[in-house]
Amino acid sequence: MDKRTAIQLIENTFSARFNEDQFTLFIKNLLNDIEPKSDSYHSNQRIFKDSFRKHIHAYKRIGKYVDPDGEALDVLIVRVNGLEKLEKARTSLRNFVIYHQCMSV
Repeated sequence: MDKRTAIQLIENTFSARFNEDQFTLFIKNLLNDIEPKSDSYHSNQRIFKDSFRKHIHAYKRIGKYVDPDGEALDVLIVRVNGLEKLEKARTSLRNFVIYHQCMSV
């Protein structure tokens, strides 16, 4: 991808309202070798840990990336239960990501 196209992709992704398709396109270009894995979970499902339901409404796994050192990373879209709670939810979101990573290994 040339520099101008890359700049346009970044601007389209981050200067507009969140768009899942646009974000997925950005991630696929950023992490060239992402392994597609499309799983979606809603907070009312049993798999969803109770302690996360207060702040997280749902999440979707876009894919899995393995870096050159063999470290795996899941790429997620996380829908929170309201932006006004986002500041208070940061710790919960961090813990959710850690928990999810441990569960998907």
